[in-house]
Amino acid sequence: MRIFLNERKVQLSVTEFSEFKIGPSDRITWGMGRRRSKIGQKWHRELQKTAQEEFPETSFEIPIKGDLRYRDWTVSLHGRIDQLVTGKRFSTLREVKTIGSDLPQNDKILLDSYPSYFLQLSVYFLLAQKDPRWESRNLSAELLFVDISSGFIQRVAFNKKSHAIVNHQLENIHWFLNQRWNSHQRLEKLNYRKPFPKLRQGQKETCDRLADLWENPELLIFEAPTGFGKTGLVLERSLDSLRRRTHERVVFVTGKSTGQLQIVRQLEEMLSGRKDLSYLQIRNRIEHRISSPRHTCGDGLTCRENITDRWAAANICPISLFQNGTISLEQIKSLGRETGICPYEITRSLLPFADFIVADYNYLFGPPNQSLLFHIPGFDPASTLLVVDEAHNLPTRVTDSLSHSLSRQAVERSESELKFSNASSNLLRSYSELIYFLNSIQEPGELNTDLQYELVVLIENIIESLQYSPPPVDLLSKNTRDELWHYFEILEFLNDDSLSRLIWSTGLDFIYLSCLGAPLQIANTLERFSKVVLMSATLSPKNYFYGLCQINPEDSTYLQAKAPWRKKSYDVATDLRVNTSYQSRNLYYFTTAATASAMCGESTTPVVLFFSSYQYANSISKLINLKFPHLRIALQPRKGELLDREHFLKKNLSHSDLLLLVIGSSYSESIDLLGGRVSHAMIIGPALPEVNIVQKFRMKALSEIPRNEAFRQVYQIPALIKINQALGRLVRAPGQKVKVLLHCQRFNQDSYRSLLDPVYQSQLTISSDESLNDWIQS
Repeated sequence: MRIFLNERKVQLSVTEFSEFKIGPSDRITWGMGRRRSKIGQKWHRELQKTAQEEFPETSFEIPIKGDLRYRDWTVSLHGRIDQLVTGKRFSTLREVKTIGSDLPQNDKILLDSYPSYFLQLSVYFLLAQKDPRWESRNLSAELLFVDISSGFIQRVAFNKKSHAIVNHQLENIHWFLNQRWNSHQRLEKLNYRKPFPKLRQGQKETCDRLADLWENPELLIFEAPTGFGKTGLVLERSLDSLRRRTHERVVFVTGKSTGQLQIVRQLEEMLSGRKDLSYLQIRNRIEHRISSPRHTCGDGLTCRENITDRWAAANICPISLFQNGTISLEQIKSLGRETGICPYEITRSLLPFADFIVADYNYLFGPPNQSLLFHIPGFDPASTLLVVDEAHNLPTRVTDSLSHSLSRQAVERSESELKFSNASSNLLRSYSELIYFLNSIQEPGELNTDLQYELVVLIENIIESLQYSPPPVDLLSKNTRDELWHYFEILEFLNDDSLSRLIWSTGLDFIYLSCLGAPLQIANTLERFSKVVLMSATLSPKNYFYGLCQINPEDSTYLQAKAPWRKKSYDVATDLRVNTSYQSRNLYYFTTAATASAMCGESTTPVVLFFSSYQYANSISKLINLKFPHLRIALQPRKGELLDREHFLKKNLSHSDLLLLVIGSSYSESIDLLGGRVSHAMIIGPALPEVNIVQKFRMKALSEIPRNEAFRQVYQIPALIKINQALGRLVRAPGQKVKVLLHCQRFNQDSYRSLLDPVYQSQLTISSDESLNDWIQS
């Protein structure tokens, strides 16, 4: 859907028109919405053949377009009619629809079950009546429903009274368009505060440069150190774009919930209570869960059961919920308890009316969730500004979202449930064949071509069985339903030759489908938007990042902000006394523990130790407890929700001597509580990725370049980006200072040192306990 507000015109396909709806739907179709099913294609071909044998002049996939004028708006429609059956004195528009329900059924039941199909046919008929190609023909129209289980075909003739449902839909769209027009008028008066009362050194030049580059449609890559204020500067430009109507909507995505909260907090400070902007942060489904007398969020089915009728009865008007500019998650959950509507469905209903959306990467780049944004009524990427924060994390997050695994035990559990639910014999047979295949994989390593092909066939068989004879979902657990959906994603992964991938097994009843890179998928998503800004504190080395996202330097602009004050904020030394490589680190455990104790002796704040793994941190923690029992140690938990992480840091920044964090975890990155509150820190080794089959395959894929360059790309660059991120969190403003010890002799090698931020590239080395003490006390 494309809305041209100044022209009071909307362009959309006939399918979009017929499926337009504000509010949730309770329809579940096994994979039909993801891609046009092979079953549907098969029936379309067979019915084309039958129609042409009976009426040789019949044509197929006929393009049609036209305008419908409704009140003060023009609705411009386009689409393709499945069949135009042509006889001597008549022409019949025919739409073919494959369904999973048993046929025959009463026409009224079909209308109630599939209203969008009848609406689609009605629109085609209206457009055809205006088309000069058929003005002399006796036009009629019909729907052909095909029961994919039995092959039964039911014909439903078009009723000219169906024009009423077209007018009803036009009224719905007219109301929505007027709301967007009202938003347009409101945003022209948008007022907001400057993000900073006074610009610091480096900010003024960057602010001016951003203003110049913002009008350029090229991709903008913005690198600025942590604490520079890049979020505020970009928010200012984004709000200005909305006010000037350069963009109709802003989508701001980041990889972690802490980053989203920071964006929302700064946005609220700039808006200062004004209600001109409708904005919304999308929290994940789990955070929306409630348990109340009227509704309890359970396995997903209960949330959508009869949701269309319940939504109508609840009489929720989504746009009215923005009366204060936004609505909090707690307010949404409270409304869910009051009305009996799942809070996540309420959030989804709010999205069409949000001018500014803050969300996780998954809602744009993750296959299971990306439809949430792209299917918003009125959402047009071509008129939307996209800002990707913490963009250095984007390639990894996308590859993770595209990766999958298969477990024999999980498949066997699902098979037992399917047997209990009387699933079709075809589906059960397909499951048995998959289990037999998983049992046969005994050797660890990459699956050969023959085994990969066999896996594709097995997954295709399961999907075909699902589409021909869907199981009764109400008898299945959430885990089994999720697994069935998962097969559609797995098949897309297996059939997508643009992905760099590895299919391998541990030899222990597991198969892993690892995505190693998805640059084309990232590039294709970014290209859909009117303007894209990728920003981060750690996008260097540029060429490496460009390759991961398939960015053409000639089609992009790179802006690197300068913060001269940072040079005096870090006192960095490299410790040559230890080697923290996996094979050698245990030889230096005591040196590491003693060094941490020595730094505590000179620090008035907790000393932060960054480790490559939780296991490593735990080993040092135990040794410090044993050898230096007077020190209060806080070791980060392995996992934790946002509030748990903030509580852990706030508490232990005040009550601990040593704070042990894992590099790359949510405790060390995207939490800004450390800035200015830590005076001493240790980086315990370069934190290279684990050596495993995936990393070995990455190295093998780069066999055409020198091995040291391959090692740099696969191991060193990802590790040093995380270290740069962790160190950047320690200083966020002028006047803050920190001593950093790079605790491993490898940091003195040029291949490692050159990948550090220039601010951390010190020539000072520690070769003895005496030189350590001299540096600490200096």
